[in-house]
Order: sequence, then structure tokens, then C-alpha cells
Amino acid sequence: MTDITSRLSDALADRYEIERHLGEGGMATVYLAHDVRHDRKVALKVLKPELAAVIGAERFLNEIKVTANLQHPHILPLYDSGEIESFLYYVMPFVEGETLRDLLDREKQIAVDDAIEITRAVAAGLGYAHRHGVIHRDIKPENILLHEGQALIADFGIALAVSQAGGSRLTETGLSLGTPHYMSPEQAMGDRELDARSDVYALGAILYEMLAGEPPFTGPTVQAIVAKVLTSEPELVTTYRKTVPPHVESAVHAALEKLPADRPASADEFSQALEGQIAATQMRRTAARAEGRVPVVWKRRMVANWQAVLGVGLALALGLAIGNLADDGTGTGSGDVGWFEIDAQPGTSILGHSIDISRDGRRIVYIGGTSGTGNTLYRRDLNSPVAVAITGAGGGDIGYPFIEPGGERVGFYQDRQLRTISMAGGAARSIVSITGSGRGASWTSDGRVVYHEGPGSSLMVVDAEGGDPVALTVVDTGQVDHRWPHVLPGNRWVVFTIWKGLPAQSEVGAASMETGEVRTLVPGVSPRFVEPDLLVYGSAEGVLRTVRFDPRSATVQSSPITVLDSILIDSDGSVEYTVSWNGTLAFHDYFRQLVPVAVDRDGRESVLASPSLVPPVGPRLSSDGAAFAVGDQSVVDQPGLWVYSVRRSTFAPLVDGDGFYPLWTADNDTIIFSRNEGADVRVYSVPVDRSLDPTLLMDLPGQHRTQDMSPDDRFVLLRKNVGTRYELWVLDRETDGNPTPWLSTDYLERAPAFSPNGRWVAYSSDESGRDEIYVRPFPGPGGRVTVSTEGGIEPAWNPNGRELFFRSGSRLLGVPVETGEAFRVTGPAIALADGPYYSYGWQRQYDVFPDGERFLLMRPKDDQSRLNVIVNWIEAWRDRVGEN
Repeated sequence: MTDITSRLSDALADRYEIERHLGEGGMATVYLAHDVRHDRKVALKVLKPELAAVIGAERFLNEIKVTANLQHPHILPLYDSGEIESFLYYVMPFVEGETLRDLLDREKQIAVDDAIEITRAVAAGLGYAHRHGVIHRDIKPENILLHEGQALIADFGIALAVSQAGGSRLTETGLSLGTPHYMSPEQAMGDRELDARSDVYALGAILYEMLAGEPPFTGPTVQAIVAKVLTSEPELVTTYRKTVPPHVESAVHAALEKLPADRPASADEFSQALEGQIAATQMRRTAARAEGRVPVVWKRRMVANWQAVLGVGLALALGLAIGNLADDGTGTGSGDVGWFEIDAQPGTSILGHSIDISRDGRRIVYIGGTSGTGNTLYRRDLNSPVAVAITGAGGGDIGYPFIEPGGERVGFYQDRQLRTISMAGGAARSIVSITGSGRGASWTSDGRVVYHEGPGSSLMVVDAEGGDPVALTVVDTGQVDHRWPHVLPGNRWVVFTIWKGLPAQSEVGAASMETGEVRTLVPGVSPRFVEPDLLVYGSAEGVLRTVRFDPRSATVQSSPITVLDSILIDSDGSVEYTVSWNGTLAFHDYFRQLVPVAVDRDGRESVLASPSLVPPVGPRLSSDGAAFAVGDQSVVDQPGLWVYSVRRSTFAPLVDGDGFYPLWTADNDTIIFSRNEGADVRVYSVPVDRSLDPTLLMDLPGQHRTQDMSPDDRFVLLRKNVGTRYELWVLDRETDGNPTPWLSTDYLERAPAFSPNGRWVAYSSDESGRDEIYVRPFPGPGGRVTVSTEGGIEPAWNPNGRELFFRSGSRLLGVPVETGEAFRVTGPAIALADGPYYSYGWQRQYDVFPDGERFLLMRPKDDQSRLNVIVNWIEAWRDRVGEN
């Protein structure tokens, strides 16, 4: 028995005999005790000493009297309260059973009917209390007891008593009222005058968790959760649980509205909504929520109150964390954990695969897309409020930055070159030419660069000042290539991705910098190191994991632990994160959710579908424009091939599992698509009505990705990875043979598109040093014609054959052409649309409606052009695994 427990037991001996310690919450310690006078078991709750000191006994006891008169079947009554030897305590019945938290920890999700029954019981108790002028303020699963089939609300009014008695001095204790997962936005923003709708919000959050398996908002820190409560919208419950009835989902999300005025006005109204009695009102609210709308008045209020709400917790944490970085540049100083976001500079968007952080965690570089002018490399020092463009690093196809160990230079890929430049800007220097599209590079501390030069490539090493590269590793049988390298301390080992075609099949490997020896470490992709002994990497389930790791011997020394449960892993094995050696984590939800939109020639857009997609591969419209097919390659969610009906506004699965790059036949009855099978990519066809299973069209090993189909459905153009090059191949569907090469050069040819008369093929190639659009006759022979002059990717034809579209930077351009006996450009390119629409140069990511006047594009859902940064993230990790 502890000293405090012993003192308490002696002081209360004539009233209560303490039997054992039951648990501890944010405000009180709980004991099982025997009520001597009434011969019954009770729960004795003792306020934390620091809280009791701030409140004072007289004020607390006066305030708690208000709750003693609450008598309801679903409210646990208050038996007693008092003060003795500086202890403030209150007494409630001891309930044999479990809390809702216990049930959720065991079951994770609860049957829909049971969840609704529990919620309606709690709503009944809340409604009674609200009618008597009492707000709970701390509704959470821990305060809902389950006893013989009944739900009971515990600690009713205690939070109110603490708040009213403690006043503004409560903040001095470091404690807060409410639990962030269930805290209403107005409570999170510090409002003292809360009403019934704050409790309704908390109850809605609890029902959401019972149905979905997790609260509406989660995060590694209190600040992170509060930030999401104020600014984000929860995923629809049916994203996790398709069996939830529409009226229940509608009621849940109505309860979670940001503005109290948009929620059910009372707990009773919320209960009625769960029964479907007022579903129409709530459906309107859910429709607004699904579109991501946050009321303007609420946005203004969030901005006005942001500093007041998070200033002490978040800004102070960041100040301590950044200020405590070691002065010697090692970044190993101690500091609090803090979370903040980096927004793109005005007029730009932060692109994917584009972030790196210095080893000391003080500086981040990222690539920003600028409307009309291409991409630029930006530098953001964490002690500075703005990012600075690095002059000399931009204006073209720039990608995959990597910072030197000292943090004064940064390397990047551009125009088939690996280049370096000073962080202060200036002239970029080419250190080596590459043969393909590289996937990642890393700087050693002795002045070398380990890099990947293109599809099929091993890891290469070159002096950072230039010179002849040498191969470090050898790609083995069953492996596609070695990519995403990261050099470890001491320059003895480099960890990297052993790429096998899919994230789920790939592994994290380590290669000796001296001998080239390769060893397999764990299943996963994109590894990074954190001092002194952690290896962080992405897992195919869409999570970030870490293992204990010895960087001297390159050996794993523990089982993996998940540290971030939702992160974007792309189909090339890249993970949208970076982490410094001292544990500052930055990650990016680059285009994590995309919404299909129709855009006209004046740039006006209309949303086609409210469901969001996770980097879709496609999309392709049917010839009548009534539907489009899209391959959802999400690693987190179930991938598949989907068809969206424009007329009915519905999505329907066509192919379960892996399927992408869909092409429609002219009659719109069949779709040709690609599918990953181990290290190979093969071509299949499937009827749109799903009357037959997918049929294999060709069985030639290799990576053949469907690109376009001739108007007569006979020829399918494919992009094939051949070593470090991309070639264009053609499959003749009227023969039983396999595809044959159509265009094979030393360059990267991509995204071919047949003209409407089938006589010409437009495609992009980097033969000039950057991607441009070219046109060749099909099937040939004949020379090529250059179409673009300032960069171009993803060509598509106007169905009338008199115009060719393509993308350049963030713009969609159209150029008039003739496609008769000869092909020629007849006028200048004209900008048709400009915006942060999803683009992926390897495959066209838009399509043209049959009228040639509108375009199907993918817009990011909400504003996702930002980076999340967690300073001293390693401290949060150690707290999570109990190391501090």
C-alpha cells in the first residue's frame, strides 16, 4: 500500500475500508471500498492532489451538490463527497461488470443494434440531466458502465464541478477537461459555456467508434487530435462498416458537425434520429459533411481562436523542441513532442515523392508545383515561418530531392541527370547522367552518392563532385530492381527497397558499401534510420513501422511496431514520409483522396462523384460518355477495377483485387486492363456486365501495361519496362500471338494514344532531355512530328480528330491538328484548364468527353497540399512502447 493510500485509508477508516486500487483517470484515482455504514461496496474516487489544491474544498463540495440530485435509471448516482486531510473525494456505487472501454478494447467493433441500444440508453440519461440544467462535459467510453444489459453514465457533473470551481486556474495544473477523441470543437477551443450539444457531439463520437472500430479523429499527440477535431472531417462510417443503415450514419455525422447549430438540438433528438424518425433533416447534414464543407463562420472562428487553443500546448512544444536541438548539429537534444503543418506557398502545391529532411531535423526540402511554370525546389527551415524557393532548382521535370549530411546542399533528379545545388541557390551542377527515371538517392558522409537510375537498375555509386559511376548491387532473379536507398551512419551499409513489382511483395534490404553483399531485413519498402538503433519503413498495409536495428552489422533485433497507422504508399514502393536521424518526422498525404470532376474549356468544373478515390489509375470514359472506368491502386484499401455511372452517380466494382489502366472496347461491352502478377504485368479482358471472369489475353512474361486501344478494337498499345527504358509494344487481338515492339529507342516513351481514325499515335518521350509530345504514323513506317515545345506529357485526342490535348506543368493544353494523309500542327497551343489536378506522366490521368468540350480530371479532395511535421517524434514513439 502506497503512502498516499495508507494515509487515505486511515483518514476514512470510520466510513470506508479501502480494499484495493481499481484504476486511475485524468482527474481522480479510483479505489474499491467497503461502505461501513451501509454494508455495501462502493467506488471511492479521490481527486488528484494537484487538482484539489487548485480547486479548494469548499468550492468543489458546493458545486458537486448540483449533481447529487440527479436520479435516472441510466445515471450512476452520487452517494457521498467530502474533504479530509487535503483529500477531495466522492463516492459512487461499485458496479460489477465492465466499462464500454473494456468492451471496445476486447471487441473493437460492436454489433450495430447493440451499439444503438447503448447509445440510446446514454442519450436518455443525458436528456434527463440536460433538462435539469446539467452538462456532463466528459462523456467517453471509460465513463459508461455496462451492468446486466444496462448502460450507466458515471462521473456525471464531476467535470462541471471541477471546471466551475477551478476556473482559469485549472490550466496551471497541466490537466484538461474532456478527452480529445470525444471533445467537441467548442470545448476544444476553450468555451466555458457549453450546452447539451457538446455532450451530443461526444456521444456521436462514441457511437462512431463502436461502429467503425476507432474514434472519428486519431493522432499521436493531444495537439494532433485537437487539430483534426477543429479542421478535419471524419470518414463516413460506411467506409469502415457497410452494414450501418443510412439513417444511423446520417445521425452519427450530424452529431459530429463542427457548428453546434448543425447538430441535433438535444440528446433526445439524437436518439430519435437513430430510430429514423427525423432522418430527412440529418441526411441533409450528412450530404453537406460528405462534400467536405466547413461553415464559413466556423472557419473564421477557428482562425480567430487557433492561437488561444493551441498556442500554449502546440506552439510552446514546438519552441521547446526546436530550441532544444543540440547546438553541435547532432540534433540529439531533448525536447517535447509537437505537431504542426507546412502549407504550400501561395500559388503552388506540394507534390508527392518530393520531401527530404536534414539529418539534424532543422531543414526540410520539398518540390512545389507552380501554376504555368512547372516545378520548383523549396527550402523550409523549421525556425522560419515561410518556405524559400531555391533559385536554380526548377522549371522542369524535377524530382526526389536528397539532402547532404551537412545540410548545405541538396541533390535531385532532373532531365535525365542527377544534380546538386546549394541550399542558398545558384547554378545546379550535374554529377552523372542516368538512363531512366530514378527512384531515390542518398548522400554518404564521405562525399559519395548512392542512387537508383531507372527501372531494372541496381544501386549505383558516384562521387558527389562527378565522375564514373560503379554498380554497388546486383539485381537477383525475381527482383525488378533496387530502389529508395538510404545510407547508414559510418558509410558501411545502405538500406534500400528490393523491388519486386508490388509493395506487398517487396522487401527492405541492406547492402555492404564495401563488398556489395545484400541481405534481406523485413518485408516492406522505403527504409530510413533513426539514431541510435531504429529502422523505420513502410508496410504494404499502409502503415509506418519500426524495428530495433544495429546499423553496424545491419541486423534486425526486434519485432516490428506500428508507429503511424495511415500513410500513403504509392504503387512504385515510395512512402510519402521522411524522418531525420534525431526523430523529426514529416509526411504528406499527397492526393490521398481524389474526386472526379468534369472541367470545361473555360476551367469551370462540376463534381461527378462525391466518393473519394485513392490514386486511381486511369480514368477512361466509355465512348458515349455515360460511364468511366478507373483502377484504384490503393495499398491501404482493397484495390480493384471500378466503373462509375455518370448518369446514376454510382460506383460498382468490376474486378476485385489488382486491376488498372482500363480501356473500353468501342461497343462499351468489354474492358481491357493490366494486372500485377508477381514481377510480371499481364493483360486481361473482362465483360462490363461481369458475366464472365477476367480472361488472359497474352502470357508473355514481363511488365506490359495497357495504354490505349485502336478505334477498331484490334490493336492494344502497351508500355513495357525493358531494363532502364520504356518501350511501346503492340498487341494484335486478331492473332493468338504475343505483343511485339512498336517503338524501341534509348529513351523513355510513354502514354501513347491512337488518333480517332487510327492512323496516328501521339506519345511522350524524353529524347530531347525533357518530356515532349510527338506523333508517329501507325503502324508505320514514317518519321515523327514534334508537337510540344515547352514540355508535354499525357496526350489525348479530341474525338473529332482535329485537336490534340496534352499536359504541361499544371496546365491542360489543346493544339489544332490535321490527321489525314499527313499529320501536321495547324495552330498554337491554347491553355484550357489549370489547377492542381492529379497527374502521372507514365499514364494519362484524364480523359475527354465525346463532345470534345469537357474533360474528366481528378481533383484532390479538400486542401491536401501540406506537410505534417512531428518534432521529436521519437519521444512519442518511446512513450508509446513504454521506454520513457
